[in-house]
Amino acid sequence: MLRNLLDKGLKYIEVKLDIVKLSVIERTSLIMGYTMFMGFLMIAGGSVVIFLGVALSMYLADVLDNAALGFLITSGVFVLILIGFVLMRRKIITKLADIFIDLFTNDIEEDYGEKEDEQ
Repeated sequence: MLRNLLDKGLKYIEVKLDIVKLSVIERTSLIMGYTMFMGFLMIAGGSVVIFLGVALSMYLADVLDNAALGFLITSGVFVLILIGFVLMRRKIITKLADIFIDLFTNDIEEDYGEKEDEQ
């Protein structure tokens, strides 16, 4: 009887460890997917910004009849945007940290908008 109780206790511990392992794997895969998606968005967004910057520079070059001045003004706009990001860095970092904390702490059902009972 004591042996049976000990076996059940060990089996319970094994099952709990398996649940923890699966939970870690699931969380890791969610975070990796989110990170890859954000990387894709940054690459796509960077490409759009580059093309818009070149288009603005060329437009300003035509309007001002001076290519160097058009590109200089566009560079100034990008520098102002960069300064804005630097000034708002704490808010940006806090928002990104909140997103990752939510990814680590929310239930999986909340992440997918499902409940276990509905499956």
